[in-house]
Amino acid sequence: MYAQSVSPNDRLYWLRYQTNIGTKYFTPMPVRYDKQASYIKERNIEQITTHKQEFNKKGKAKKVQRYRVMGFDTAGRPISLAGGKTGKPISWANKFYYNNFDFPYKSVALDGDGKVKQTNVHDYDTVGKIHFHYYEINKKGDTSLQCKRGRKDTVSLTSTDYYFKKGKLKYTWVNEYYPNKSKKQTIVYNKKRKQEYVWDFQCKEDGVELAKQKDTSTICSSKTYDADSTITEVYLSVDSRGVAYKEVYKRNKYGKTLEYSRSNEKEGWQINDSKYVFAADGKTMVGYSYRYYRKGIMTTEWDTTLDAAGNRIAQISNTYKKGVLESSTTETYEYDKHNRPVLRKVLLADGTPKEITNYKYN
Repeated sequence: MYAQSVSPNDRLYWLRYQTNIGTKYFTPMPVRYDKQASYIKERNIEQITTHKQEFNKKGKAKKVQRYRVMGFDTAGRPISLAGGKTGKPISWANKFYYNNFDFPYKSVALDGDGKVKQTNVHDYDTVGKIHFHYYEINKKGDTSLQCKRGRKDTVSLTSTDYYFKKGKLKYTWVNEYYPNKSKKQTIVYNKKRKQEYVWDFQCKEDGVELAKQKDTSTICSSKTYDADSTITEVYLSVDSRGVAYKEVYKRNKYGKTLEYSRSNEKEGWQINDSKYVFAADGKTMVGYSYRYYRKGIMTTEWDTTLDAAGNRIAQISNTYKKGVLESSTTETYEYDKHNRPVLRKVLLADGTPKEITNYKYN
């Protein structure tokens, strides 16, 4: 039986994947993040300046206002971001760079005087056994962090990943695969080359035993098909503490996720869930909602409605305390004649403002 490649919950597993180019530090816009570049491009926006005013619970404006200035290229991608306190000089800035394949490969963080604080680089052009190299350079010019991901060897069906801190190798991951490229097993070694942990993707037909396994996580999965071609995928994993987590995905026949949930099976706690609504074509998203829980009790939720172009028509955010609704906010936008947002308001249920953001264009 081939195992499926799923997402273990252990932080050590994901340590080798950390990156930080920073292009997601985006100005709030009335579309999902994956549509923001096309939104900017369609409106020929080269630069946006925002001024944000926040309010306390009584609706009184806070003393400090903050501004951001973001620049874009002709494809609508962010190339610069700077900001500070309103009325004061820029106190920080970022620049973003893209390679010939349109991937962001470098970001440079600057202080208010324009001096480089940190440079983060994605090297997609590596050769040999390494196919991806991420590293961070501090203001002294020293490489403070590196993550290297290895290519799959088609003969041995293995790959090797590395994590360096301050120039020293901290962890090495050796990954094994099945012929169909799904994961079989991952072993991590510490800086002394001693085996520290194993993630086992070799599932048995009867699932995974929900018992503590000192140095191993077992990952299992199942898949069922409904009469309407809806697919339900269930993933079960046990971490090093013996805690079992279940992830459930429900997708339509086009592969679009309809529902997702994650739970702590040992305690019986829901961790988070989400739902996605599509138009009759089954492909155009018209709404989505997210809910997060703490020890099985809901803490926050967002409900968003979209139009056919992906613009947010309405977004309601609720915060709960001990499962009881504590506050509710509604986000609204106002637009200019070019269909660009000029005002964003986040209002409490009684109409009291929580945030107000003004937009100006070059």
